[in-house]
Amino acid sequence: MFTFKVLVYDNKVQNLIAPIFKVGNLRDCNVVLHCNINSKREQCPGLPAIYLLEPTDENFKLIANDLSQSLYDFVFINFVQETNAQQLDRLAVEVSKANCAHKICRVAYDHLGAF
Repeated sequence: MFTFKVLVYDNKVQNLIAPIFKVGNLRDCNVVLHCNINSKREQCPGLPAIYLLEPTDENFKLIANDLSQSLYDFVFINFVQETNAQQLDRLAVEVSKANCAHKICRVAYDHLGAF
C-alpha cells in the first residue's frame, strides 16, 4: 500500500527496539524517519506513520494531537501491551475530540507478548 513510512514510538518501545533495530534495518523496512512521540516533529506530507507504543492515556492524547495537526497522511497504531475495551474507548474519545478518526487505517491492540 505505502512504500515509505515513519515509525513513531514511545520511551518504553525506544528502549526495547534500540538494541534490535539499527538505522540500516529500519531503512530496509522502508522506514525513512523514526522518532519518539514525545519529541517535536514536523509534518511529513505524503507519508503514513506506524505508531508502536504503550496504550496509555498520554499516548492517546499525543496520537490525537498528531492527527489534528496532520503530521502524517494516515496512521497505523500498534500497541505493545494488551489493550482492554476501556483503553480503546479512551483512544476513541481523544481521536473523536480532535475530529480525525478518518486518518486511522488500523489499530492493532493484540499485544505482542514479548514486551
